[in-house]
Amino acid sequence: MAAKTGALGGSAVWVFSGTRVSFRLTKGPTNEGTQVLKTVAEHMCSGELGSDQQQPTEVEEERAGMADTTYLKYKVEEYVRSALQEEYGVAFTSKILTLSTSGTHEFDAVSEDGTVVAAVKAAGGKTSRGRLPSGKMKSAEAELYYLCLVSAPVRMLVLTSPEFYGIMRRRLQGRLAPGITLKLIQLPPEIQSEVDRIHRIASLEVGG
Repeated sequence: MAAKTGALGGSAVWVFSGTRVSFRLTKGPTNEGTQVLKTVAEHMCSGELGSDQQQPTEVEEERAGMADTTYLKYKVEEYVRSALQEEYGVAFTSKILTLSTSGTHEFDAVSEDGTVVAAVKAAGGKTSRGRLPSGKMKSAEAELYYLCLVSAPVRMLVLTSPEFYGIMRRRLQGRLAPGITLKLIQLPPEIQSEVDRIHRIASLEVGG
């Protein structure tokens, strides 16, 4: 491993050779050595000299990104459930329901009395290159399929982006199954800002 070097301020430099850190004064009074030792310790504690601290692996970075998305998913769904509760006057939770095919599927918002079943998608509009978000559209359509397989007086796909809502409304015109509707519930600015940030990162990762 090639040695790393860097300035510590004043006339001091550090040298890191993989498992060992050394330092030296290039000039100046000897009483600067105390400050050098302090600075070396601070740099080592902060990980700037590497020491034994390992860099995150690709898997760890991927898990971190997934955790971020998972957190966002629950924030969005929590807000949508609260909005639906205010509209319908009954509590909503995520719930696994039995499908008419005898399989099961978890829906993001199901009313306590079982009269309303909703799937939630926080997808944005077009990609950074102006293309239709085909993957997100297919994912939304998959939720519509599952909504067809449950029985409830009110079944809906809730979208949080006005742009994506417009895209799906045009795409599904005359194609929605009877009893299923699209609904737009916009997010508050602080949550939408985080949604937009994650969408921008995802767009860059896939070449937008």
